[in-house]
Amino acid sequence: MKGKGFNKWFTYFLVILLCLSLVVPAYGQSRIEEKQDELKDIEEEIGRSEEELEESKSQEETLLREIREIEAQLERARAELEKINRNIQDTEARIEETKEELSIAEDNLAEQDDLVKTRIRSIYENGTVSYVEVLFNSSSFSDFLTRFSYLRTILDQDVEFLTEIQEERDRIELKKVELEEQRSELLNLRRAQIDKEEQIERQSRERSRLLAEVRKEIEARERAIQELEEESQKIENMIKDIQEELRRQEEQRKRAIPEGGRLNWPIEDYGRNYITSPFGYRVHPITRQAGSFHGGIDIGIPRSRWPGSPSYNGNPVHMLAAERGVVIFAGVSGSLSYGYGRMVIIDHGGGLATVYAHAHSIMVSKGQEVSRGQPIAIVGSTGSSTGPHIHFEVRENGQRVNPLNSL
Repeated sequence: MKGKGFNKWFTYFLVILLCLSLVVPAYGQSRIEEKQDELKDIEEEIGRSEEELEESKSQEETLLREIREIEAQLERARAELEKINRNIQDTEARIEETKEELSIAEDNLAEQDDLVKTRIRSIYENGTVSYVEVLFNSSSFSDFLTRFSYLRTILDQDVEFLTEIQEERDRIELKKVELEEQRSELLNLRRAQIDKEEQIERQSRERSRLLAEVRKEIEARERAIQELEEESQKIENMIKDIQEELRRQEEQRKRAIPEGGRLNWPIEDYGRNYITSPFGYRVHPITRQAGSFHGGIDIGIPRSRWPGSPSYNGNPVHMLAAERGVVIFAGVSGSLSYGYGRMVIIDHGGGLATVYAHAHSIMVSKGQEVSRGQPIAIVGSTGSSTGPHIHFEVRENGQRVNPLNSL
């Protein structure tokens, strides 16, 4: 009963091994497809980010053009304001000159007015002598005409001079008024130009603010694209690593069975003539039950070469790796009183595995890589065994096959 239970357990173990051998390549391909999907998503994201980056750069160019135009407008506005300020200064200088001219004209007018007043005061102080008396006191008609001409000339000159001075004063006064009006208009222009300049400067500041924001967006998108590119490169490397692993596994599968499809004989010194139980149905050597299936071959050795025998001569027989591979089990399969006893299982890749049972001692450990023909254990009689021998199995995708077809 114990032997049957162990065989069932061992069969489950090899079925699991078979499933793993089938699942690993499929899992690797699934991982490649998964990573390829991730890579595709990242490439699409990079594409969208690059489009957004181009839009931001286009917006940056637009803002730069607008800023250059605003700066040109601001430069023109400042030049115009400077021109207005110069005109205001010139006008104020002319107003000062006009004030001086007006002051001079008013002084002249006052002076001439004083002369006339002095003449009139003199006439008043000298009596009531009138111009008519001066004329009629002439000694002759010729003297009368001369005196009349002189008086008329004096009066005409006084009137003409006063008129000219008054006209000059009025002209200067008008000129002053006009200059004052011109200065007032220029001051209004300057205020309007200052307002215009401030408005342009506000536009410039706003465009500069927008440009700074756009450049931050460009910087952020460039960083995001770089990070996506780095992530894309990582995924590409992962895909390459997975593909390389699958390629290595495929190469290992191809190398699992050597050229010609022949495995190395699993025991030294003793060949086919020492097979004590072939592959197939037989009478069980312990239970004596007929029709028991034997899933491998048994190769016996003399007791003198078995370390567990009283007649042991000190020269053990080694179990040899049938092909290069990795040890996936090295130890006792259950109790030493039944089953396979001490055994080694080697995975050769491609679904191929070999089993070496009933060892007296084991020379390798789990996970160890072994080469073709390498000693891995010493032939013994542990487990369900009637004498020193090796029980050797070949498993293809977990199923036991006749080892003699491969040896």
